[in-house]
Amino acid sequence: MTHSSHGQADTGTNEYPHAPHPQHARPSRIKPASAVLGVVLAVLAIGTVVAIYQMRQTNLQLSEANQTVAANSITIQDLQSVQARDAAAVQSASGVISSLQAANQSMSSQLASAEEVIASSPQSGSIYHQAELTLDVGQDPIDITAPPSDPTWGAADQYGPQQRNALSYSPRGLRINAPHSGVPGASAVDYQTCSTKTGYGGYGYVDTMTATTVFCVRLSDRFGAIKILNSTVDRLTLQLTTWES
Repeated sequence: MTHSSHGQADTGTNEYPHAPHPQHARPSRIKPASAVLGVVLAVLAIGTVVAIYQMRQTNLQLSEANQTVAANSITIQDLQSVQARDAAAVQSASGVISSLQAANQSMSSQLASAEEVIASSPQSGSIYHQAELTLDVGQDPIDITAPPSDPTWGAADQYGPQQRNALSYSPRGLRINAPHSGVPGASAVDYQTCSTKTGYGGYGYVDTMTATTVFCVRLSDRFGAIKILNSTVDRLTLQLTTWES
């Protein structure tokens, strides 16, 4: 009886003989979850690898950019250094140019002053003093070397006919108290003629009645010329010229 009732008890409690037991159904649910988790982990791993790769690429690009910036910075510094040297060279050149301009201005002023001196200075061969004169017999002699400021040509009582460079007229003729030389046949002479002429003689009288009417005179610091314009017994008209030496 005890066995029979035990069997009934078992038959009564097992209403669904084909339904799986809960402990046997749990493993089949865990397997899909594990697969999903594996996929997620794989995706995460791939994403991590990609992120690391991209980070390395970014760091590499950043490093290259830093190197480019550093190189550009060095280039800029070099350009600034070259610019500074060029500016110093330009400043130095400007100083040299200013000095040359000042020197040129000074030389121009000196040249202008020299030209003024030359222009104001008498030129060799230019006329120093020239005039038409009349000498009467017995008149006080005149000085051949008289300056242009003296219209009387040095005529004075104290200036005698024996003094050097004196020019006087007497019954004996024209006395030239300086080395002189006649120029036969000449109607006029110039500085070139008298300055290159030779044969200057001593002091003395000249015949004003001959064909020689022009005489060159050699003075201590210049040359002169005496041209006879008219001659009578009592009066002599002449043209007297002296030149710059």
